[in-house]
Amino acid sequence: MITELFVIGTILFVLILLNAMFAATEMALATARRSRLQNKVDEGHRGALLALKLQEDPNRFLSTVQVGITLVGTLAAVITGDRLEEPLLGLYEPWLGEWARWGVMATVVAGVSFLQLVLGELVPKRVGIQYAEVLAAALGRPMMFLSMLARPLVSVLSGCTNAILWMLRLNKAPEETVTQEDIRHMVRESAEHGEIQEQEEDLIHSVFDMGEKLVRQLRTPRTTVVGVDLDQDLDEQLPALMESGYSRFPAYRGNLDHIEGVVIAKDIFRACLASETRPSLDGLVRELLLVPENTRAMALLQLMKKKHQHLAVVVNEHGIFEGVVTLEDLVEEIVGDIQDETDEDTDPDIVATGGGRWLVSGTTPVEKLKEALDVSSLPQEDEGHYDTVAGLVLALMGRIPSTGEETSAAGWNYRVVDMDGLRIDKVEVQKLDRDSASDAKG
Repeated sequence: MITELFVIGTILFVLILLNAMFAATEMALATARRSRLQNKVDEGHRGALLALKLQEDPNRFLSTVQVGITLVGTLAAVITGDRLEEPLLGLYEPWLGEWARWGVMATVVAGVSFLQLVLGELVPKRVGIQYAEVLAAALGRPMMFLSMLARPLVSVLSGCTNAILWMLRLNKAPEETVTQEDIRHMVRESAEHGEIQEQEEDLIHSVFDMGEKLVRQLRTPRTTVVGVDLDQDLDEQLPALMESGYSRFPAYRGNLDHIEGVVIAKDIFRACLASETRPSLDGLVRELLLVPENTRAMALLQLMKKKHQHLAVVVNEHGIFEGVVTLEDLVEEIVGDIQDETDEDTDPDIVATGGGRWLVSGTTPVEKLKEALDVSSLPQEDEGHYDTVAGLVLALMGRIPSTGEETSAAGWNYRVVDMDGLRIDKVEVQKLDRDSASDAKG
């Protein structure tokens, strides 16, 4: 009796171990990242190469796994049911009488199912997920060998599977690609598990964010651009140029709508040192990089690298000058604000004044405002009529406001605090409570 139970237990243990191997391999090959397996291949790991080949033909290894699991489960049920029936009947008949056979069946089904589910399926699959690449590389060789042995049967099963999928019009599966959101999710997961540092995570997200932005969202508006007037003496402009701290200036005649090129501060200094008289500005004008305002920021970065330019002049669809974008502006979109030794501390664009209020500069990009207010969208943003807080207020009011005027939308109140001529300089943004928001809407 004891010897019989030992033999049955040993057979059942071996079968469950085989089932566990199939289950762990299935999950490991399904979840292993190809990039990590490729790294192992580059290191000379033969099993990783076979695992990659199996991943390229999932129908092949899935069919092999299912054939193995089905055969193991069938053998476990038949062997245990046949070999345990007689000993268990002897134990159950005194207690259950004519129901003893049903008791034996229930015991065998419950016991074998429990062992197969826990030890043969759940535990190995959890291990397969946690150590996907390691197990895929380790079990790739035996799984490839088994798939070759089972090829005739697998071919029949694959043919039946493809036929059924064809009848269901599901035979053309869409090509799987890694999306930007997938990469963002992997980066967040890696940061949470300490695989990459927080600064590295921020850089990666910043690169993707920059790829979605247009030049008009990054430009320095024309109202704050410092340029060189080619019709004016250099002596009259030199103090303002030095005061600005910039290294490159748009060169124009009369006004900024007639830009002819770019003048570099270094060229001015060299020309002044090389001659006792003030040099002619016309001889210092360099080639101009002109881009439309709807150019992608990443495309402009590539263009600047190709053209060896550090400053681009931005124009709208009518060819009217809208502002400038520098290489530093683009780099700052990735790494954050950069200040050198000569940069002075400036007032922040957004200042929280308490009580659910913020004092915001009119030139503040709307993306920065949304981040400060913790909102996902702003009124009329989808229509693309504005890129700054001043543009938002103009879009809501539909006209040039005066100091003190205000408007409300989507639970927020916008009050013009200061005007610089016709330009909105400062805006107070206040979160409205439910009653105030209802009154504003009414």
